[in-house]
Amino acid sequence: MAMLDVLTTADSEGKIKFVGFGTNLNRTVATAISTGRMSGWLAQLPYELGYMCVSSAVSAIRGNAAMFDLYRARFEAAKVPAERRRFLSALGNFRDPENQQTKTVTVEVPPSETWLPFSSTPLPL
Repeated sequence: MAMLDVLTTADSEGKIKFVGFGTNLNRTVATAISTGRMSGWLAQLPYELGYMCVSSAVSAIRGNAAMFDLYRARFEAAKVPAERRRFLSALGNFRDPENQQTKTVTVEVPPSETWLPFSSTPLPL
């Protein structure tokens, strides 16, 4: 890997934390991690991520009560506004399995987490 070569050549190996990313953990990367030349590896798993997204969407449409409760609990436990928005948005996609209407969610959202679109150009009526 090019970055490992640069760190070795510049005599910076072990002085700089190096974390790589990619779609697979090959033998070179595994060896570099086990010998301490690399600090870690972030795996990008497009198939698995896509599968989980579709599976979650189908569960929401079908009204999976257990997943709804899990998402609501994660929304309420989240401390980061962006994470709270993701779970709140996901909760808005759940359907009641009885009548296929959107489930009603009542949650407290602080003013600091609200967003109002602003435009200097008036919208046509």
